[in-house]
Amino acid sequence: MLNQLKQKTNLTSLEISVLCKELDQKLENYYIENIYHPDFSTLLLRLNKPAQPEIQLIIEAGKTVYITRYTLKKPIKPSIFCSTLRKYLLNGRIRKVEQPNFERIIIFHILTSKGNFKLITELFGKGNILLVDEEEKIVQALTYKKMRDRLILRGEKFKLPPPTGLNPEKLSFEKFFSQIKESNGELVRVLTRILGIGGIYTEEILKIAGVEKSLTCEKLTEFLAKKIYDALKEIFKKRDNPQPCIVYLNHEKPLDVLPFPLSIYNGKHLEHYLTYNEALDEYFTRLRFEKEKMEEEKKFSIQLEEQK
Repeated sequence: MLNQLKQKTNLTSLEISVLCKELDQKLENYYIENIYHPDFSTLLLRLNKPAQPEIQLIIEAGKTVYITRYTLKKPIKPSIFCSTLRKYLLNGRIRKVEQPNFERIIIFHILTSKGNFKLITELFGKGNILLVDEEEKIVQALTYKKMRDRLILRGEKFKLPPPTGLNPEKLSFEKFFSQIKESNGELVRVLTRILGIGGIYTEEILKIAGVEKSLTCEKLTEFLAKKIYDALKEIFKKRDNPQPCIVYLNHEKPLDVLPFPLSIYNGKHLEHYLTYNEALDEYFTRLRFEKEKMEEEKKFSIQLEEQK
């Protein structure tokens, strides 16, 4: 199985689509009370809304976004990046949360006294967080880059990255079949690349369709392709009635966090949650605490060696 023992560290486009729907419903008309920058790739937004409980939203570039019920350490002094975000976004109202073109990107649309802004989180590669104004110009970015297809520079027009694959939400069977037949290699790898939904979901789709994952693209018949396409649609329907869960390798080590159970994890221990966001909070907060613990132990070990 692909990624069988590899612990999840970021979200797939399919998972982001479930998360975005939850966040859009939950965060609408919440105001940004404060912004913190706990570490280089992480933002913490404190949100409030009249007659509603306060919300703490974590944004981790290249990884995930979720509402947390846990307490994070807040730096005493804000970074330049954090100060700029505060300047433009404090007291701004969240109007919408969206995922553009089924990509691994989340956009927060925020209305402020200074105009309409977008806080854009890129969850692919090393990730990025950008503030974009109503003229689509980049006001501030966590990381500035010059790339062949776009420039992430202050004052430049923000462009979405080129599509990583086909958009499964708008994909016709004809386009799906022709794209596979034009490709070479094992079916499971080609599907993972052209659909961009993650290897684990591709394997689930092939299992539902009853198609061998090692089958090569040139041997795929139209009949089998239709079975795969129908299985893809079946997986996407599950988003309408999510059953979020954390998958454990054993009863202690979390392996994956899913919007709904997958049959390829049959036999593994699952813990279920009411919302996908709650599952993400438990999963990624645990990873964060484990990372902090390891860093503290490493720091202590170095200090001990120096004293010796």
